[in-house]
Amino acid sequence: MKYFCKFTLLIIPLLAMSVFFASSSFGETVSSLGKAKGYVNDFANVLSSGDESRLNSICENLVAANSTELAIVTIRTTDGRPIEEFAVELFNNWGIGNAQADNGLLILAAIDDHDYFVATGYGIEDAIPDSLAVRIMENEAVPEFRNGSYGTGLINAATEYSAVLSGEDYKSGSSFNPGLIVILGAFFVPLALFGILFLLIGIAIRIKCPRCGSRVKMLDNKEVLEADYSHSGIRKKDFECTVCHHQFSKMKIIPMLVQASGSSGGSSGWRSGSSSSGGWFSSGGGSSFGGFSGGSSGGGGGGGHW
Repeated sequence: MKYFCKFTLLIIPLLAMSVFFASSSFGETVSSLGKAKGYVNDFANVLSSGDESRLNSICENLVAANSTELAIVTIRTTDGRPIEEFAVELFNNWGIGNAQADNGLLILAAIDDHDYFVATGYGIEDAIPDSLAVRIMENEAVPEFRNGSYGTGLINAATEYSAVLSGEDYKSGSSFNPGLIVILGAFFVPLALFGILFLLIGIAIRIKCPRCGSRVKMLDNKEVLEADYSHSGIRKKDFECTVCHHQFSKMKIIPMLVQASGSSGGSSGWRSGSSSSGGWFSSGGGSSFGGFSGGSSGGGGGGGHW
């Protein structure tokens, strides 16, 4: 009996320790994540402060433009639970998107599982059907994920989702030959300059006041997110109606810079192709995170493995 008591006193702490370490090895649950701390929630600690800042800028500009709420979340593992179930529960628990429009979008990446899922609200399923949700991630994020560049992959994908939600068509990859552009540049650059001039004139003529339909004047034109050789940027233009004096803004995706080198031996930076450009959307001004707005998932979206 004495030995049994000693054995019991020894085994109970060991069992308690085993339960503790087993529970600590489990993956995150939706309830354990708590409330969203912002548009970007890096629970896996794989993003740099610069990555988070750029992602937050993309999300803030998108919600300011048309109230679409984009949430970006990294976790370590779902511990065997299907990631789509985890994503939909998290989406609904946080209420991503406007409650009336259901225009939320969630990008969830489980780093140790090498799985991702993009969940969409009912209101954006036409703009981003399931196949497109997956295609953007496979083209823009997954190649970077495989190299361990999680921040770059998420920034690339978030920029493209933002562009599509602003009315642009998604075009993956670059079909041009940089060397050929360098060779033919001397001939086409003058024509391009004239083309850009007429294009700007045409844009100025087409843009009308959203309230009364009258002509507008431009107040400001600036990059709010600079494009570089890794990421696309965002340009913001402010307008004022010449009749009712209503002020509004429009945003545009700036393609990333591409280092082009050709047979001429030189190299130069070109604004190019893997990110789409054009496609305007109205903006209501600056934005900061004050919590999501009560949206719900439509059950749409798609995911994959890298």
